[in-house]
Amino acid sequence: MKPRLLPPVAAAAPLLLLAAALPATASPDLSAALRPERDVHYVGERVDLDLSLALGGDDLFDGSLSPSGLPDHEEAVRMGRLERVRTAAPDALAWTAPLDLLRPAEIPVAPVLEGTLRRLRAHSGFVRQYEAIPFRAEAPARVLTVREPPSEGRPAGFFGAVGAFTLEAAFSPSEASPGDPVTLRWTLRGRGADLAAGAPASYAPGPDFRTYSPRVESRSPDALTVTQVVVPLSDAAAASPLFSVPVFDPARGAYVECAAPPLSLRVVPRPAPAPATETAARERAAAGSDPRPGERVRALRTAPARLAPADTALRLFDLPAGSDVLVRARHGEWARVLLPDGASGWIPAPLLTPSAR
Repeated sequence: MKPRLLPPVAAAAPLLLLAAALPATASPDLSAALRPERDVHYVGERVDLDLSLALGGDDLFDGSLSPSGLPDHEEAVRMGRLERVRTAAPDALAWTAPLDLLRPAEIPVAPVLEGTLRRLRAHSGFVRQYEAIPFRAEAPARVLTVREPPSEGRPAGFFGAVGAFTLEAAFSPSEASPGDPVTLRWTLRGRGADLAAGAPASYAPGPDFRTYSPRVESRSPDALTVTQVVVPLSDAAAASPLFSVPVFDPARGAYVECAAPPLSLRVVPRPAPAPATETAARERAAAGSDPRPGERVRALRTAPARLAPADTALRLFDLPAGSDVLVRARHGEWARVLLPDGASGWIPAPLLTPSAR
């Protein structure tokens, strides 16, 4: 079944007696254009198909049009809905539709619109006569050439963003102490065919940070938002003030870095820990030693395992009392432990005692 276009129907006028013959007007003229207009487009790009129909002084008889010859290569291009747009010319109709380019191909574009005109044939004063005239308007045929972005010079972190974009990024919170988790949230906005296809690369602020894998928070063809947790490990930790992601600019035919405004993250010394409670002191005394990296220990009681060595850090899971685990690292009053199933988290060191040999 052919799709139908439905512009407003011209108001019907009464058919009265023929008085004076009028010259016939020209047939409708259809034109088609791609935005942006280039010889080569690229996989991952989103372009617009624009159609314009000049009626030559006539009206549409019943307001409907049947299009054909539109890009319909299902594996190579995904065409959105044709939407009516305004034109400056009173006797012209126009539509636009997005084309998402998905695969390399040579795609024929030869739009055709068929419909019926309501043409004025004669009039004298208030006496008018019309006739219905079927028409078929064809735009000049062309080929949409789609290529893969070049492999030469492709950055390692490229995840398929092709188009024109802007980047926003920020740390939350913007001030932290060693061991505090900080979230980097960034959003890439622009016109691309499918930002859902690739996995963004991990942000690596420097050796004084522990980094976790990025997580896609939301994505659409026009926006991608990603969050990533990083943990400063020392007072000397300093994140790069610049953050960027690689994209392919189809207008230049080259890979570029899309940069965000400078980031701000201040790492301040952690306040001195509060004195251990009497209960914790008794538990440590009972343990008889301070757990060190490489030692096997067991939990004196059920304790929350956290993402970073801080009471405010994200709670990952609860370590049951009596669990036998391996100490991987120490940070102040905290020990990072490794469970047999591979899970890891920070536990207050006073809650751990050496395992029985």
